[in-house]
Parts: sequence; structure tokens; C-alpha cells
Amino acid sequence: MRSIKTIQAIIWIALFLISPHAAADDEDAFNLGLQLMGEQRYDEAIKAFSAAIELIPGDYQAYNSRGVAWALNGDFDKAIDDYNKALKIRPRYAEAYNNRGYAHTQKGNLPAALDDHSRALEINPLFVDAYNNKAWILATTDDKQLRNSAAAIMLAQKSVELDSNVASLDALAAAYAAAGNYEAAIETQKKAIQKLILADQTADVPAYMTRLNAYRSQQPLQINYSAAHDASKNQTSKFSLKTKTREQSPPPSENETTIKAPTTQPVVATAKTKNTNPSHAQSISIPLPYTIQVSAFRDLQTSNQVAVKLLTRGDRAFTCPVEISDKGKWHRVYIGYYKTHAEAKAAAAGLKKRNFRYVHVTKTPYSVQVGLVSSEQEAQKLKSRLREKGYLAYTLPAGSGQNQIRILVGAYESENAAEELADQLKKDGFNPKIDLR
Repeated sequence: MRSIKTIQAIIWIALFLISPHAAADDEDAFNLGLQLMGEQRYDEAIKAFSAAIELIPGDYQAYNSRGVAWALNGDFDKAIDDYNKALKIRPRYAEAYNNRGYAHTQKGNLPAALDDHSRALEINPLFVDAYNNKAWILATTDDKQLRNSAAAIMLAQKSVELDSNVASLDALAAAYAAAGNYEAAIETQKKAIQKLILADQTADVPAYMTRLNAYRSQQPLQINYSAAHDASKNQTSKFSLKTKTREQSPPPSENETTIKAPTTQPVVATAKTKNTNPSHAQSISIPLPYTIQVSAFRDLQTSNQVAVKLLTRGDRAFTCPVEISDKGKWHRVYIGYYKTHAEAKAAAAGLKKRNFRYVHVTKTPYSVQVGLVSSEQEAQKLKSRLREKGYLAYTLPAGSGQNQIRILVGAYESENAAEELADQLKKDGFNPKIDLR
């Protein structure tokens, strides 16, 4: 998220040093770069960020994001060069330090990586990714001079305290294993895997299971980063790179948050509260009418991408299409579902600490139920079908005493507001039912 001073500086440049359209063009190029990077079209993303930099040479966010694209494209030298340029423009830029640390790790330069993650934490003591990345190195390196299980545990525990997400738990499990506490490592890794499953991130489960089986065999992770630049990619890809979306221009009632989006696997990308959402295993016998809006986009794909990234970080995110008078269709991004306004407000306070720019508690008790199934496998199949049609669904247990799972889409203030979504779902071949959440 740009600071006010940064925004003012860009406006001044746009008015007096470059053409009136340059700032808008820069934003277009930057947002295009983010979109292309999300589609794994890294060469094109690099060109888009380069265009943004050409328009505004002092755009440190564009340098940082281009560095991420270079890193994801496998060119860590060019990534480091861009992070250096971003830091020259903005010396206290924690995200660039964290990203540069990732690049140094991939090149096997662990002392430089540890130094960068430490500097990121000096700037932002709440930077979950930096805690995770530093803990992971200390827990998994085979370099006896750098390996430090006690420090890794301390860093990972701090990360879990700030945000009990999948990556934080994964790092803590590795730290416990490094210290020889395999019982704690196994239980912690199980929690990470459970969160992956609940977040519908089943593709990532095998890698986490491999680590779990190692801990069960009382084997800690030991990686030779210097000698295994290519072979260790599957291990080091768990590190988090940081880039962010920039402010867009939604209507006044639809403010957007600046999402620190993960560009690789979670540690991700930036921040969260812990235990703010009801467990999937709970029996829900009372309504959960409150949720928290964190963003809104005109584009469905962008909305779903942001929500999916939040899901990978452990947030119970989902999307909802809405028609706004005189503004057309928007796609809101929500996090969580809560019994009382007080619970939602407390969760919202946690999101604000994680630097979500826009956090709004809303009472939206109605949703569209698309299915009632008896197993997690059936639920995943139906959610996958929905995702193919552009719907990002979520699940809740059925009422107390029922061993079934509800598959829901959207969140609305009234039944009337949910009717359009229900009609569209029916046209798409589903069997929708408007009901209280």
C-alpha cells in the first residue's frame, strides 16, 4: 500500500514532469504485470513492470514486483538487482528485504539471506513471512554453523502467535524436528495439513505429507542449499515472495484492501490472525450472520485469485457477486463467518494489524446453498465444479446432530439480494437454495 507521501509525490510528478496520463498508464502496466504473474506468464509480466518503471522511474513497488517475476522465472541475479533498486529508492522496504532474502537462499548464500530477513523484521516486527523464512533456513540447513533449532523454534512460535496459518505451522514443525522433538513436530505438521485440506489446497498436501513421514521416522530436514540450487527447488519454493496489488478505483462504498498476495507457496504473503473462524469439524446449531469484507473488484477472476491466495494463507475467504446501483456488478471478497458482531469485530481488529487497508464487518446472514453432502470428498468435488464456473464456494457443517456438510456461495443481507445469484447458479446446472448461513 502506498503511503500518503508517496501518493502525493507520484501525483506531483504526473502533473509537472510527465504527461497527464502517465500515472494512470503506470497503474495499468503495474496491474497488468500482477495479472500476468498470477497466470505464470513471467516474461510478459517483466515487460509490463518495465513499462511501469519507464513511466515512473521512482516506482519502487514496480521494481520489487519485477524482481519477484525475475525470481519466479529463475533469474535470481536480476531479481536481486531489482530489489536493490527498490531499496535504494525506499531503504525501509521490508518486502524487498524479504524477497531479496529468498533470492539469496536460492543462490545458496544463506548468511546474506538471514541478514535480509532480519532486516525485514527490524523494519516490521509483525512480518510473518520473514519470521517463517528465517526460521525455515535455521531449521533446515545442513550447515552446522548456521543451523540453530532453538532460534528457529522461537521465530516460528512468534509467527504462529501472529498468524497460525499453514506456513507458520510448517516452519514450526521443521524447527521442532531440528531440535529432536518429533512428537511436537508430528502434531504441528498434522495441523498444517488439516488447514490445507480445509482450505481446498489438496494439491499441496503430498509435499507436507512427505515432511510428516520424515518426522515420524525421526528424521529432521537437512538441505544443502549451496550444492542443491536446482535439486532443492521443491523445498525452497515454500519461501514467500512478496508483492502487492495497488489501490484501484472502486466506488466509495466498495473500498479495496491492498492485499499482500503470495506469489509462491505460503508463508505467505503477509499476515493473518489465528483461530478466527469456526472449525469445519464443529457442529453449528446457531446462525453465523456476520462476515468481514476486505476487498472488491469489478473483475471476477481477480476477485477469485485474491480470495484463493487468502485461502492458502489460512483465511476462510470466499467471493460474492453483487449489483451496485449505478456501478454495475462487483465481486466482493469476504473472510470468515461469525456468530456475533463482537466476534467479527475482534477478528477484524486482527486483520487490521495485518495491514489490511479496508476491513468492514457486515451482517449478511443469507447465502445460497448449492449442496448438502455427507463427506469431505463429495464437498471437494462440488466445490471444484463450482470453481470451474467461476464460483468460489465455502463449506460449513450442517446443524447440530447432522453429519453433513453444507456447500455455500455468497453472503447477502436479504433473500431478495441473493435471488440473482441463485438464478444464475440454476442456469449453470446447480440446485441452489437461499438459506440462512
